[in-house]
Amino acid sequence: MLDQNLKILLVDDENSIIEACSEFLINLGYPEPYVANSGSEALKTALLKKPDLILMDINLKGSMTGIEAAEAIQAKGLKPCLVFLTGQGSGEWIDRASCAAAPQAYLLKPINGLNLHASIQVAMANHRNKEALMAQKLATEKAMKKYTAIFENSLVGICFVDGNGIIEAINRRGVEILGGRASGELVGEDLLHFHDSIMSLEAVSANSGTDRGESEDLSDDSSKLKDVLSASVNNGRVDFRKLYEKLLYSGPIVHLEHTITKLNGQTANLIISASAIAVGDGPGGVVWVYEDVTEMRELEATRNSNQRLMGAMEMAGALAHEMNQSLQYILGYSQLLVEDIKDTTKLCDCVDNPVFREMEDSAVKIGAAAFKVGEITSRMARVSRYATKEYLPGTHIIDLDAASGKGLEE
Repeated sequence: MLDQNLKILLVDDENSIIEACSEFLINLGYPEPYVANSGSEALKTALLKKPDLILMDINLKGSMTGIEAAEAIQAKGLKPCLVFLTGQGSGEWIDRASCAAAPQAYLLKPINGLNLHASIQVAMANHRNKEALMAQKLATEKAMKKYTAIFENSLVGICFVDGNGIIEAINRRGVEILGGRASGELVGEDLLHFHDSIMSLEAVSANSGTDRGESEDLSDDSSKLKDVLSASVNNGRVDFRKLYEKLLYSGPIVHLEHTITKLNGQTANLIISASAIAVGDGPGGVVWVYEDVTEMRELEATRNSNQRLMGAMEMAGALAHEMNQSLQYILGYSQLLVEDIKDTTKLCDCVDNPVFREMEDSAVKIGAAAFKVGEITSRMARVSRYATKEYLPGTHIIDLDAASGKGLEE
């Protein structure tokens, strides 16, 4: 289709060719071209007019050849469609022009309207295709930079494993989680080096969500992984090609908690997800996503311990309160009993009676014991931290003095 708004620059050192080509272009329906008789003039005109198409004579007279002029124009950042005009059809000139300026077409002199129009149409089509491919390439490179940045800076570890279980790519967080120092240290490694236990059916059963009292979703994924692995084992080892096909068919596994041993020997609690990824027409692989929950689990353990301690403290306080109620009665009645015995012995004039003396001593002992238990319950009510002491070899009990802060008060 003829583009009537096409800006054309015609460059030749022979005025007769410029006049003939200009007439051909106008008769074909193209707008009147800009013209130049030398390479330097072509460069100035191109920078000023920014043409869409340049028809350039290769063998220009003067300080610049057509090839050099085309290179100079391209060096200024202009990327017009380029057609070289030449009266020499030798391969040497064409090779030089192709390597230097990468034209979209060649047009041999003498020129007529028919081959001029055909060359322009072919050249512009090639140029548009090239521009579209370049734009697509730039968009792809931009997207790749974006996705690479997302991949590398993700807060979770991401690892891509091929059909043989070999790590092909891993991000920075993944390297950190697996205990490495750089991705190059892990790329090419066998994933089973880290997941030998997760790849066993026994480990999957032991790590099921219901055993930890967690949600049914985790249990379902543990069962799902067990089923997937059952269908993927070959000669006692996980066949990652079968694993890929099974995951591709059954869908991803998410949020399976597992403990691994890192390269540095440390252990880590991870939440692991696995998903099959198809890569074009070639063989796919499995993407493993890791979230390190070691610190979270430690905080949960501390929180649970604190909650248990708080429950024990509240129970101790409640017991102390209830015991104090009864102790007040025991202590009060023991004191009344002592007074009654004394009054009775005076009235009966039997102060030295051994029976009454024994009764009085017993009442005093009951009161003393009640008072001592009262001190213990008072310390129970003040328990504010967890402290133990050895009661018997290998057996520890709560240290009420330390737990209630008695030592600190003194």
